[in-house]
This record gives sequence, structure tokens and C-alpha cells, in this order.
Amino acid sequence: MNPRYTALPLIALVLKVLAFLLLVAGLGYALKYLVLGSSAKALLIASGESTMMVALKAHLLPALWAGTKAVLGFLGFFTASELIHVVLDIEENTRRAADTLAGSGTGFTPRR
Repeated sequence: MNPRYTALPLIALVLKVLAFLLLVAGLGYALKYLVLGSSAKALLIASGESTMMVALKAHLLPALWAGTKAVLGFLGFFTASELIHVVLDIEENTRRAADTLAGSGTGFTPRR
């Protein structure tokens, strides 16, 4: 018996790798904003705002925004990957139960 849904484990792996890449890139951008600031920094300085407001608007807020987007994106991709694994496990257990109830349980179920 051939394994069913052969592409789904690969898709789950790709989603998991993308989740970690997104997290690393997003946290890198957050660190960049903390250290260097955003492109609006020069405009804020030229407008005569106080140093504290420039630091808040050009460094901290963009860094928090980038970090939040990175974490939420990571959670979305990682959850989708795990959901694929859960659906595959449900399908496998349902097939085993149906084979056992039908009396034709061979004990062999394709694994991923």
C-alpha cells in the first residue's frame, strides 16, 4: 500500500522552515530599527522634535512593530505546519480504526 498524501509532509516542512526564516528576518529588522532607527529619523530631527520623541518614534515603535509582525507571522506559519501534521495523524488513526472494525487490520499503516 502506497502512502497517501505524499506532498503534505513536504508542505508542512516548507511552512516550518519559512516560519523560522520569517522569525529570524523580522527580529533582525527589529534589531536594525533599535540600533539605526527608521528612515523617518532625519525628518523628525529636522522638525525640531525632542530627542526622546525622536528615539521613540524612529527607534522603539518601528522595532516593536517589526518584532510583533515577525512573531505573529511565525506563529501563523508554524501553526499551519502543525495543523497539517494533526490532519495526517487523524487520517491515519481513522484508517486504522476502520481496518480494525472491518476485521482486515493488517497492522500496516504507511508512516510519514
